[in-house]
Amino acid sequence: MIPDLSFAIGPIMVTPLFWGLAGATVISSFAIWRYLKEDYPEEIIFGSSLAVGVMALIFSRLFFVLFNLNDFGLSLVNWLTLSVRENFSLVGAFMGAVLIAYWQNARSKRNPWEFLDALTLPIFFFLVAGGGGTFLTTGRYWSLAYLGLGLWGILTFPWLKRKYRSFTWYQSGKTGFLISFSGSWIFALLFLLAFLENGKIYLSNWAWLFSILVCLGILYYRSERDLKKDWGGLFKGRLSFKEDKNGKSRFPGHLTRTD
Repeated sequence: MIPDLSFAIGPIMVTPLFWGLAGATVISSFAIWRYLKEDYPEEIIFGSSLAVGVMALIFSRLFFVLFNLNDFGLSLVNWLTLSVRENFSLVGAFMGAVLIAYWQNARSKRNPWEFLDALTLPIFFFLVAGGGGTFLTTGRYWSLAYLGLGLWGILTFPWLKRKYRSFTWYQSGKTGFLISFSGSWIFALLFLLAFLENGKIYLSNWAWLFSILVCLGILYYRSERDLKKDWGGLFKGRLSFKEDKNGKSRFPGHLTRTD
């Protein structure tokens, strides 16, 4: 039996999920600064992080309302009252954060993919906070799966950041890998968990599937692979992995760079 740790302040219900997300926000701000401090002025990091947080919150709430419109109706008061289930959408937060980060950095002639990669670790922090907070708020044991995914991402992130440029299938070695690769497996596992928990797929879960496709598309685009060669190799049955003399797994020679 999970004790009720929630309390109300006027129309706003303050829950363990709220405190978890608030803590993740503080930790994420530090993580973004630490990732970008060598290449970005502090005022740019602070301003962009604030914009990312605000847009993630707005999009998260908007997506949640749209996915549960029958519960909210068309009343603006209901839309702003945080009293319906978890209240926020992970897909919406991801979309809002990515869009504003890309737009701000592209407009300022900075590399938007580097800033997007800096958002990867904060995503894992929010998975941990959201999963743990939701469990303490609702008692749903499935929420602990979110916490587990977040912890796994946090533990593997340093290795992935250090090694991804050496992956032979990621030919370009460019930034953008961390956010697109991590987004792909996160949304794939969340889509699977949603099906296992509910036995069916809801509208919000199809948004996860769309996000998987978007992340995979970005990953392939940033890899700078030759689509024509890869597509031809797929139909010829030549996309199987091989090992080179160093024991590294790689695509056949006609699908990899020789320089």
